[in-house]
Amino acid sequence: MKGVKRFGKKEKIGPRYASPYRILSHFEKVAYQLELPSDLASVHHVFHVSLLKKCIGDPGVIVSLEYVDYRGYEVTVENFLRVLTGRHETAVPRSKRLLSDEGSHILLYMTGHDGDEFLKFQDSEELQSHDLSDAVKQMKEKRRFKELLIMVDTCQAATLFSQVTFAFL
Repeated sequence: MKGVKRFGKKEKIGPRYASPYRILSHFEKVAYQLELPSDLASVHHVFHVSLLKKCIGDPGVIVSLEYVDYRGYEVTVENFLRVLTGRHETAVPRSKRLLSDEGSHILLYMTGHDGDEFLKFQDSEELQSHDLSDAVKQMKEKRRFKELLIMVDTCQAATLFSQVTFAFL
């Protein structure tokens, strides 16, 4: 659309709000000048109050959401394990890497077909529970997260964690 700036993903349903920004000044309580990042330089920095929503919370705790973008036939067990463990070839772009450190909070959501101690990828490959356990252990050893939440939405999701020992977490 002409004159419309999209924030975040370019899909039919985009995020409702862009991010919290610091108020630089206000004009008669109906408009606010915001401190916008350089990537939004093309956006006018004064907004009417009807376009803003008050950010409730600790402004020092701003979580950036980063997505690892694999699609179609790029979604393989090998690529998935490389993303988790950080073992990439140098040619792999940033959008396909999990750029995390010891302060990162990671949500790993998996869904698909499964069975006893495995999850299918592309209906041809299987992620085994021992592979997931090894990857999580390597992530912990390499200090790739502070907190890791793994959500598996399948019928036999609990069996995927049979090899994961929580002693190292």
